[in-house]
This record gives sequence, C-alpha cells and structure tokens, in this order.
Amino acid sequence: MSNTLSFQVRGADISALRREMERARVELGKTLGASLKWAAHSIAVTLGKRTIVAKGTRPVMADEADKKSAESMWDRAMGTRKFIVQDERRHPPRLVHIRARNLYEARRHPAAAVKNAGMAKAAWLWNIRKLGRADVSAKGVTASAKAKAQKHAAVSSNLKGDDPFVVMRSRVKYAEAALMNGEQSVRDAMSNAANFMAHQIDANIKKKMGAK
Repeated sequence: MSNTLSFQVRGADISALRREMERARVELGKTLGASLKWAAHSIAVTLGKRTIVAKGTRPVMADEADKKSAESMWDRAMGTRKFIVQDERRHPPRLVHIRARNLYEARRHPAAAVKNAGMAKAAWLWNIRKLGRADVSAKGVTASAKAKAQKHAAVSSNLKGDDPFVVMRSRVKYAEAALMNGEQSVRDAMSNAANFMAHQIDANIKKKMGAK
C-alpha cells in the first residue's frame, strides 16, 4: 500500500461540489480560493469522522491449527500456548504468532499493544485544523498519537488568483484501512461536502434575508 492515501471520485460529485463553490462565490461573496478552502475543510471533516480509532489491544486468538504439531506439544509441556495477533494496520491483516500461558497474558503481549491508537484520525485532525475549525471528536486518540501524527499530515495550498488549489495528505500507511467503509468513505466525502456547503449557503442566505 502506498504511504499516501489516494482515491478516485465520481464526476457527478465533483460537479456538485463545484456548483456549491460557485454559489458561495456569487451568493455569499466568497473568493474562489475561500470557497475551495471551505470545500476542502468539509471533505477533511468527513474523512476525520469516518476514521476508526483502534482499541488499545489488537485482536488475539488461539492458534487452533497448531494443536497437533510437535511444537505445540512442547508448548503444552512448558505450560504455554501459541496465539495469533491480528495486526489490522495492513490489508489484508498481518498475523503475528506469539506464545503465552493463556489468553489474558497473550492480550498483554507487546505485539498485541496498540501504542499510538488513533494515529490515522489524528492526522486528519491536523489537516482539519490547518483548513478551519477542528469540530471532529478525538475520543480514543492517545496523546502520543496526537503528537506524532503532525508529521504524517500535510496541507499545501494557494488560495489566490484564478487557479487556486488545496492538497491534503495523510502519510499514515494504514489511512485507507482505518476508514469505516474504505474507499467508499472517500467518495462519500465529496458528496457530503457538497451537501454540507449547500445547507450552510442556504442558511446564510436566509439569515441575510432576515428569514427565520
């Protein structure tokens, strides 16, 4: 998997987003650059909300396939068993084999510990902050993940002139794997951003007109 999250989006979603950016420019007086920044922020918020925070312990299960091997008999003589830790940062998940006396002990093995839970979400939080208000919950994100995620997040932009741009990056290797619905969440982020902007523009227009 690439270290940078990349994706394809539907043409209809791009058209809808462009339509709302034009409305923001015409009806609210925003510059093209400001409209683009607003759209980028809305996309980043959706990705941040849909990024899963891992539990403090990775999934651990007994290695049932190894019961009859000579190695397994040696384990039983030593009072230990073979367990499998499922590392879900990769797709498909990587299986790590460990030994422990029981499941309780296996779950406390260093291989099962998630040291930086929420790293993928924290990277999006850094991107969101660079674009606007960070209104995404950081529940479950560890302090170490928040601190380390900054180097995995990057926003570059030029909001001036007739050809502004905003580029958001998450360099967390498992950024896509951490999304609730994978690449579908990325595609949905475009349509969600257009819908959110439409709602906010309508609300601003009503406020200007004095409507309740």
